[in-house]
Amino acid sequence: MPSNIVDPSITELLLVIVSLLGLCVLFLAEITNATSGYDTTIGSLGQLLGSLIAVGALLILLVRRRVGAGK
Repeated sequence: MPSNIVDPSITELLLVIVSLLGLCVLFLAEITNATSGYDTTIGSLGQLLGSLIAVGALLILLVRRRVGAGK
């Protein structure tokens, strides 16, 4: 009898961790901008980098899931 339990791979778990770390970078950059008066480029670059990391990891995860579901 087959079960419906999802068994995520190590790569998928690592991609989730990377996306969460990207969100942490994004939030820390937002805090940096807020405390310095929204006038630093470091905070803006941190926001850009954090959002790119988070979105990129989630896109890779979704593409892997879609390709894996087609097997």
